[in-house]
Amino acid sequence: MISEKTVSFLTNFIDLKSQIRDDYEQLIELTMIILGDPPKTIHWRAPGPVHHARWIAKLIYAIKIYLFRHQKEIFSLTAKEESQLKRFVQFGALLYTKSWIQAPCAAEAPGGDLLLWKNLQQYQSIDHDISIAAQKILQNHMWYLSDETVSLALFSDEVSPIEKQKIITGFGIEPSERHVRGDPSLLQIEDVSLGHFSTRRSQNLLTKLQIGHSFLVLPPERWNDNTDYQKGKQRINDLRVVKDTAERGVKLFEDYNRLTINEKEKQFILQVVEANRKVIPAQTTKKSVICAVSV
Repeated sequence: MISEKTVSFLTNFIDLKSQIRDDYEQLIELTMIILGDPPKTIHWRAPGPVHHARWIAKLIYAIKIYLFRHQKEIFSLTAKEESQLKRFVQFGALLYTKSWIQAPCAAEAPGGDLLLWKNLQQYQSIDHDISIAAQKILQNHMWYLSDETVSLALFSDEVSPIEKQKIITGFGIEPSERHVRGDPSLLQIEDVSLGHFSTRRSQNLLTKLQIGHSFLVLPPERWNDNTDYQKGKQRINDLRVVKDTAERGVKLFEDYNRLTINEKEKQFILQVVEANRKVIPAQTTKKSVICAVSV
């Protein structure tokens, strides 16, 4: 069941996105191979650097090693190593890839985190140890399931009208002490929903982002016709989540790091690229950076 949903999501993602970053595209294609539904075109790329902000690279490495594990002249894995590698790749393909691909979208963050939690619970029947370990980690990273951020889900296309109405209903609940992260004890509620994380404090997000509240009195099915909701949705879509910002920062450094060994010049080049990207809404080339520095 999880496998079918993941393949369906990744297939739709490829069809809807005209441009996908290289590492994301590669991870999607490798995941679909592991799940037994390879895409028509596969882009094999040379291994890239591994960085703590780019955990995606570790999964890409692992999948490639697993796919070519029978080439003994290249990989000499023990039975234990192969077994552990299989468990890691299986977890990544079934659960991690989909969550990672969705992560840059702020509106999908609360629902995505809650869905990951529910999938991890189901995953106990596949690999109990990994499921429990991952659940413990997720409980410490509930940034988008706090009562202040759960309102992001109001602007999601994946969250059902019923779920959105539950969030609105939660606006009437008096909040407890403020926490940056969501309350992990709420995850233990049977059939937990996004509405369980919502309180009166959840409305603050709309106020801080200067989003009008007029759509709140309408049924969720009619929100898309409301001007305040349309503007709010655009504003939420423009938000950049931390993970994506870190990824892009690392990618920027990788692309231009080799132009010079002087640290001050490196910093200057990165500043030039960032400034140029803000002014010119087009892909920046290394040649243009060199020309800019030479002026």
